Amino acid sequence: MFFVRLSHQIDFADMRKRIYAVADSDVEIASNGNKSDDVQKQPMTKGCVLELQQKLSPQGQMKCNVIFKDIEKKAIANMQLNDGAVDLLRYLDSKSIKRAVLTRN
Repeated sequence: MFFVRLSHQIDFADMRKRIYAVADSDVEIASNGNKSDDVQKQPMTKGCVLELQQKLSPQGQMKCNVIFKDIEKKAIANMQLNDGAVDLLRYLDSKSIKRAVLTRN
């Protein structure tokens, strides 16, 4: 089995920072669904950004989707194959060896 991996390009720290900022300002999660202006902001457990997104208001979820798309777009633009990957892929082609793509997503 052969492995060719792409250099890690997704900035997870930036993703968490931006998603947490959306969550911090999201009215629905900030007041646990109570829209009253006099409600104290409830503490929020921050963790998985995908799970956190599901707890947000529809507007907060849309803002998160924009952030996810932006970060993935940047990662794709900066993606590079590791040294030797092209030679390995040519070798596999010359031997008719099948390949597959595996991602973390």
